[in-house]
Amino acid sequence: MKRALPLAEPSCGSCNVCCVEYGIDGVKRAGERCQHLVGGEHGCDRYDTRPRACAEYRCAYLTGAVRVRPDALGVVVRETAPVGAIRVLHVEECVPGGLQSWAWCKERSRLAGAMRGSEYVMWSRRGVVSSNATRVQWHVTGETLLAVMA
Repeated sequence: MKRALPLAEPSCGSCNVCCVEYGIDGVKRAGERCQHLVGGEHGCDRYDTRPRACAEYRCAYLTGAVRVRPDALGVVVRETAPVGAIRVLHVEECVPGGLQSWAWCKERSRLAGAMRGSEYVMWSRRGVVSSNATRVQWHVTGETLLAVMA
């Protein structure tokens, strides 16, 4: 009889997409490479004293919602505060063409299937990527998703 090996916890490894894609109050704006980003095990020259936002950040890969690490997927996903009962996923392309890649199309379909029975919206700075929340009109302004109940 074969024994199943325990799955390893997802880890950042060499991925540092969040250090570029997301803004950190008092440190950097979204889309800018963090000045503290360097090579090495953690990729941050102030890893032990990094801002709280960095220490607490968990992309959807680290939470287990997405199965492929952002640097390999070409897209980074994070779940943000819901709008009422609607789940909100912020999606940003981290590799040119990531939002059009086959890997992302498969992962997006898998995510949508996992949220079946729940209303959701996936959005990026470019606009709404996917949504099944038909009673809401979505508007994206820079780093902000606005919901207007229809």
